[in-house]
Amino acid sequence: MTSENSLDIREVRFLPAGTSDDYDAMPEDVRDEADAATTLLQNGRMPGNAEPLKGTLKGITEVKIDHNTDTFRVYYVAEFECCLYIIEAGIKKSATGKAIPRPQVERLEKRLTQARAHYKANETFLRKTYEARKTARLQQEAEAESNKDIPTPKPW
Repeated sequence: MTSENSLDIREVRFLPAGTSDDYDAMPEDVRDEADAATTLLQNGRMPGNAEPLKGTLKGITEVKIDHNTDTFRVYYVAEFECCLYIIEAGIKKSATGKAIPRPQVERLEKRLTQARAHYKANETFLRKTYEARKTARLQQEAEAESNKDIPTPKPW
């Protein structure tokens, strides 16, 4: 996940802000799995438990995480090069099957619109931080590659 020194390519933003509280309220092992999925998405890879949504929710990626008898879901907007938005997180609420309940679809549509508006309004700043992270990551990868040829000193 995003931190000051993180070298993940895309920054993570929670939208709306309360989404981070919902994310943090999930059980620890669910959060660990969600963090792993987030890291993959930040770096342009698709987790095995992720599914791009269709129709009016196109642009949203759903990650499903089973825990005991419950299923948790995290919804991401991953369509932007510079930023990854987490727009909803929590326990599955649909009464039957895989369908997303209508009120939740409407909420996700609204949050997708908000994420797109936020990105458009802040694209210059987000691109600047993205480029800085990308440069730092490439430098770190180059240093790691050049250090492969240096022999490891043997202990006394």
